[in-house]
Amino acid sequence: MRDQSSLIPVPDHQEVFLDHGTGECLIVEIVEHNPGSPQDVCRIYIDDLGQLNEATSVRDVSCETSDGLEALPAMRELASHPGLAGCRALTCSCTMDLPKDGNGVSFQILILQLPEHSADLVVSVRQALHLSSGDQSDRTRESRTFSKIR
Repeated sequence: MRDQSSLIPVPDHQEVFLDHGTGECLIVEIVEHNPGSPQDVCRIYIDDLGQLNEATSVRDVSCETSDGLEALPAMRELASHPGLAGCRALTCSCTMDLPKDGNGVSFQILILQLPEHSADLVVSVRQALHLSSGDQSDRTRESRTFSKIR
């Protein structure tokens, strides 16, 4: 993966890395804390990604939450850090149909909510989907478009 900041405009609060061979993209950003319910927070980030990527539909949406980092095995050691007290971890995923990508993309999103710092750390991974023509008709039938939440 390569840093894209020298190729495209990237805001100061964001870093974007792209694998030009696979089209996989990693986005890391620090944004203002959103104190909403886990489902609402996930939908807001997914909706924003959909609008930014000009998605025609969003489907297969899931959201899971953890009220502390200690519930995530990979984060247990970090959970004892005083700066991460009160942190809530959300994981979201979805599939989007994007006109420019043809077959669509999947997103996996990790949101670390840091209310004591009035910030959320959002890590998104975008992967291209390669569907057969039979999958295409099923996908179109099951697709639903999200409306703007904010």
